[in-house]
Amino acid sequence: MNSKDKKNSGKNGNNVDPLFARKPPEKPSFFSSWKFQSGAAIVITTICAYAYFILHTPIQTILMGLASLFAGLILLNIFIGIFMD
Repeated sequence: MNSKDKKNSGKNGNNVDPLFARKPPEKPSFFSSWKFQSGAAIVITTICAYAYFILHTPIQTILMGLASLFAGLILLNIFIGIFMD
């Protein structure tokens, strides 16, 4: 067994192709983290709720629907983030 075989050998002495060697998992970007998504959802919900009280038009229903949707996303992201971290 030459030195190249020893370098590429796995636990059982099998040759491991570096192309198929296990790589460390990539760290997810900050923008896909639950903390950023929760913060963004809180900001959007706040803007929608503020616009709901400022505007007195039929758009209010749509704005409050969006606000409640994002509020649900906040809760979902927080629970997923707590249990997955």
